[in-house]
Amino acid sequence: MHVQPQFLAGDENEATNPPRPTSASEVRVDLNGLRGIAIALVVVFHIWMGRVSGGVDVFLTLSGFFFTASLIRTAQSGGSIDPITRVRRILRRLGPPLIVVLAAVALATLALLPRTRWADVGDQLISAVFFYTNWELAWTAQDYLAADQSVSPVQHLWSVAVQFQFYLLAVAVVFGLAWIVRRSRGGRQVSPPAGLYLVLFAGAALLSFVYAADGTSEMQSWNYYDTGARLWEILIGAAIAAMFAARQVRDRPAHRWRDGQSWVGRWARTLLAVAGLTAIALCGFVRDGVREFPGPWALLPVSATVALILAGPATPVAQLMSTRLGVWLVSVSEDECTSSEVDCTGLPNKLPRKNNTLFKTSSVAVIPVAVSAGISSAHWTFLSAIQAQAAALPR
Repeated sequence: MHVQPQFLAGDENEATNPPRPTSASEVRVDLNGLRGIAIALVVVFHIWMGRVSGGVDVFLTLSGFFFTASLIRTAQSGGSIDPITRVRRILRRLGPPLIVVLAAVALATLALLPRTRWADVGDQLISAVFFYTNWELAWTAQDYLAADQSVSPVQHLWSVAVQFQFYLLAVAVVFGLAWIVRRSRGGRQVSPPAGLYLVLFAGAALLSFVYAADGTSEMQSWNYYDTGARLWEILIGAAIAAMFAARQVRDRPAHRWRDGQSWVGRWARTLLAVAGLTAIALCGFVRDGVREFPGPWALLPVSATVALILAGPATPVAQLMSTRLGVWLVSVSEDECTSSEVDCTGLPNKLPRKNNTLFKTSSVAVIPVAVSAGISSAHWTFLSAIQAQAAALPR
């Protein structure tokens, strides 16, 4: 399913902004390749190795980075900060495929499962509709890698619920602060300094990290799905987006080493990218994510993702991830692969869709198969909404 980008309410007044960059160096096709690698690791580790690869953690960090950057950019450009419009457009795209998936699960439940399971599955379907699947699974202490009849047929939707909850929080924080500043300035189209967002997101990420670290030792079955424990992974990406926005506002002169223009800078970025990609590839082999994520060891995939974002698109690693193989790994999970584009500050102009679908086997065969077939469509549509929002922002 491919959703064409559409302009948001208020964006039509932003046509006077600078044109969107088009140089090859600004097209982050490498992030598509990164998602493709993460998808491959998720599938391989869940189906054949019975382990968590860290791919979901990569997706969460990228999601925080792209979505928050689009919000900050909207606020800074004087665009519409109506939260209802933003959320409604996301739900409008997510709703139809999600309802189809959940309806298929409901019919399969009635046809295949005993009546004793109907009430439980009904509760899980309701949680999926209202995006609290992760809490429903936490309350029932679901083992993510379990493969017995007690496993929820909508278990794959937990990460979608976590991301949606973050989206609501991010909209409230970014647009809420922008609204306060505009009101205090007599309605002028201004926004808070990006540094304020950086402090808020980084501080919240630290609190969430401490909470997750404590939960790993106390009650990991709850901690794995807990939004509070997962939030730091997304907030790290949000903080990086705020950092780029702050750098853009300061408009500092270019630094040859920092920007990779010198020999030393190019090698530093290359080593950073190599370290990041290696860490993501090996994460599932060296750590047991089910028992340790989102605790301190989740820093491994999260930091690796940040390293690849910061390294930029000009490294040999980025070029490797931009090859047809990397793009193909993404395209096998979506109808059309869309490249990630960022301007020279690192803020996205187009957000790639991504997949957090986690495939696994189950003794209840038909229901997980139906869910796995439908989740890609639902999740791609969900992220396509963010892609449309980012594409509609001023360039």
